Amino acid sequence: MIASRLKVRKYESSYMLLSAIFSNLSNKRKYHLLAALVIMILSGISEFLTLAAFAPFITSITEPERLLNYAVVQEFLKDSSPLKVEDIAIISIFTFGLLALISGIIRIVNNWVNENLAAAIGTDFSCEAYLKTLCQPYEVHVSRSSSYVVNTITNELDNTVILINMIMQLTTSFLVILGLYIALILVNSLIVIAFSLLFIVAYCVIAFFSKRSFNRNSYIVSESRERHLKALREGLGSIRDVLINGTQIFHLNHYKKIDLPMRRAQAQSNILSYSPKLALEAIGIFAISFSSLLIHYQNASFIEFLPMLGTLAIGSQKLLPALQACYNAWGCINSRKISIINILDLLEQPLGSIYDRTKVGNFSIKENIRIENLSFSYASSDKEVLKGIDFEITKGQRVAIIGKNGSGKSTLMDLLMGLLRPSKGKIFINDMDLNHHKNFELLKAWQSSIAHVPQIIYLSDSTIAENIAFGIPKKSIDIDEVIKASKQARIDEFINSLPYGYETIVGEDGARLSGGQRQRLAIARALYKQAQILFLDEVTSALDNQTEASIIKSICELDKNLTVVFITHRKSSMDICDRIIELEDGYLKPAVS
Repeated sequence: MIASRLKVRKYESSYMLLSAIFSNLSNKRKYHLLAALVIMILSGISEFLTLAAFAPFITSITEPERLLNYAVVQEFLKDSSPLKVEDIAIISIFTFGLLALISGIIRIVNNWVNENLAAAIGTDFSCEAYLKTLCQPYEVHVSRSSSYVVNTITNELDNTVILINMIMQLTTSFLVILGLYIALILVNSLIVIAFSLLFIVAYCVIAFFSKRSFNRNSYIVSESRERHLKALREGLGSIRDVLINGTQIFHLNHYKKIDLPMRRAQAQSNILSYSPKLALEAIGIFAISFSSLLIHYQNASFIEFLPMLGTLAIGSQKLLPALQACYNAWGCINSRKISIINILDLLEQPLGSIYDRTKVGNFSIKENIRIENLSFSYASSDKEVLKGIDFEITKGQRVAIIGKNGSGKSTLMDLLMGLLRPSKGKIFINDMDLNHHKNFELLKAWQSSIAHVPQIIYLSDSTIAENIAFGIPKKSIDIDEVIKASKQARIDEFINSLPYGYETIVGEDGARLSGGQRQRLAIARALYKQAQILFLDEVTSALDNQTEASIIKSICELDKNLTVVFITHRKSSMDICDRIIELEDGYLKPAVS
């Protein structure tokens, strides 16, 4: 999923793209950019002074007597005691060396500031994009590829950071070019204008013919990176089947078909970015050599023109990298345009229902949960997944939601948990409409009072205690509540048998735990939340009968005031339920008691 064509057209102009990036900066970063600009201006001034001091420096070495012809030296001698030519030469040499040293220090500081500021902006954008993505409604998450989001926040954001750095380099380079250009004009305006026209026209012609290639490569690289990540996930995520079926070559070939065009597009963009510098360096040296020959044949005193030629040579040597940096920045904008548009797409997401759970007050379910005339269809489809559902859940009930695959069981659970909004109908909690726009605080409180155990459980590569108190900083974990939840889920005996107990690392995605242990850990996580309603989504479907029976027994022995809602296919799960809600093709079948 790359940026839509509408988005691309919106940012067709590089100015619009850069303006959008700037508008997403915080005020703090804008002030930092202003401070960085001051250092960039100092870089330009220092380069001007260094180059302006180069001709007197060469003259001091070759013909010190000619220093008296410089207007600056004449003004200096007016306001000071008479100095010998040797003294003036020493001052000139020292001044040039000092200016070169100061210029170098300023450029180093400038690079340091630019790199760190670009990195800081990258972190701001990454966190903002991640936060806004996390705050999007559940329906947004299920409608787009996670590979797109992960790729955008990682790879695509890296490209944006590179671009920001290149823009700051472009600004620095422009100011350096300005300083160098003024200094060179003072040396020989005719030659400088000729050189400038040569280089600028050459870069403009190259840019004109390269733009289409940069834009095409930008599409290829951005699209390939998302598919790249998806291919890696598919291969590594199904590693058991890959090893058993011996399909390594199939996955390799699939990966190669994605990887090769991406690498070629990147290589072509790199070639287009750096080739002009190599060609123009050679042209510049030839032009200086040709100028030397002209001067030689026009005047016999070649040494008289040595300071001018030296200044032109040094100026060209400094000017070309600065011009190349400007061209690289332009190429970077075009070769990474899609990456930048993708990250702007995430940055411009509405912040949505962000809230702090700690601010939610105490909430208790006092009335039955009522579902009235509930219907739902996803935005991407006109087909109704649920149609005219009506039922009630009494506090403390064990309720099973059953039905064939595709009957709407998971959608109904997502609606009950407030993750989706009904297309029609209402869900009443304490006689209040859960999804009414004025009842946002109710939705917050409701979601704080429920816990969910999914069929596929995510476990982080951290301790058992951290996985039970998932999402809570380690220093804030209440270990007594962790132990209590573990006992209720009947996993405390297993945990205590481990050498490090609750500090045992579970491994990546719980690799060191069995299926039953993972399920119990997930139930303990839900119970740690001290929820009033527990939603269980096919939690025993992948377990053997003995493990399933043990977990079902654990659930039966939970607090009788705790309401439990199952999605299940297992009859053993239904046996502990007070009520069974059966769905068929989106409709509610008559309840079975």
